[in-house]
Amino acid sequence: MISQPHPVTTKKCPECGLQKALEEFPRNRNYKHGRHTYCRPCHVEIGRRNRERRHGSVRNYLLGHRYGVDVAYVDHQVQRQGGVCAICAAESPKHLDHDHATGLPRGVLCFSCNGALGQFDDDLRVLSLAASYLETLRLFSAIDGMAVPGRCRVCLGCGQSEKHREFVIGRPIGTVAPFCSSCYDNPSAKPLVDRHYRLRRKYRFGLAEFERLVEPQGGRCAICFVRDAAHVDHDHVRGIVRGILCGRCNTGMGQLKDDPSVVKSAIAYLKRWQAPPDAVHEPPASYILSVA
Repeated sequence: MISQPHPVTTKKCPECGLQKALEEFPRNRNYKHGRHTYCRPCHVEIGRRNRERRHGSVRNYLLGHRYGVDVAYVDHQVQRQGGVCAICAAESPKHLDHDHATGLPRGVLCFSCNGALGQFDDDLRVLSLAASYLETLRLFSAIDGMAVPGRCRVCLGCGQSEKHREFVIGRPIGTVAPFCSSCYDNPSAKPLVDRHYRLRRKYRFGLAEFERLVEPQGGRCAICFVRDAAHVDHDHVRGIVRGILCGRCNTGMGQLKDDPSVVKSAIAYLKRWQAPPDAVHEPPASYILSVA
C-alpha cells in the first residue's frame, strides 16, 4: 500500500530563517504551495528596501506610482503656494491633491481641505450650494414642546395625536416629550427616545424639531439635495442649529471651517485646475517586487 504524502503546513523564510506556518506567507499562485517565498514581515521589509533603492525613498515611490510625479514636483507646488494650503491659505500643505477623473495631480493641501474636496466629490455645484447655505444663515433656536400653529402634537413612535394619547413630561421639567406614554415605555421605541435626548443634550433640539426641518427639505440634505438628511448642522460658535444635512456635506462643511470664504476658495481652486497649464504627466509604470 502506497502511503499518502503528508500535507505541507510550514515553510522556512530564507530572509529571517524562521520556520513558519503557511498562513504567515502572502498568497502567490506562481509558487508550488500557493505562497510567496518570504513571510509577510520580510516581504514588507524587502519591498521597502527596494523602493528606497530604486526611487530614493518610499514617498518618492508612492508619488510616482499614484500620480506620476516626484518630490521635486510637490516641493515646487508648495513653494508656488507660499508654503501654505492652496485653499485655506492657513494650514501647512502636506497632501498632494489630484483630479479623480483624469488622475492628474493638482495642488498641495492641508488634511482638512483635502478631505473636504473628497466629501463634496470635487463637485462645483455642491460647493456653490454650500457657500450659499452658509451665507443665508438659516438659524433656528427651537426647543421641545414649542407649539406649531395649526398643528397638534403627534407621537413620533406610533403617529397618534395628542387627541388620542397622553404625552409624557420631558426633560427639562415643563416641556413635553414627542412621545406618548405607551411608546415611551415600549422597549422597541427606546432607540428613538435615546436619540431624542442625545439631540436635546447636544443641541437643545429634539426629534420633533428635527422632523419639522427635514419635512420641507423632502427628506434630503439641505445642501446637495441628493442624499438623505440625517445629521444636524449647527453653528459651532453660537451652538445654534442651521439645518439637516447628509453625512458627507456635514463633514465637508466642518473641514472647510464653516467659512463661506474658504468654500469659495475651494471653488476657485477647482476651477483653476480644470484646465491645468502644465504638461500632462505620463501614467506611472507598474511596480514589480524584486529581491535582487
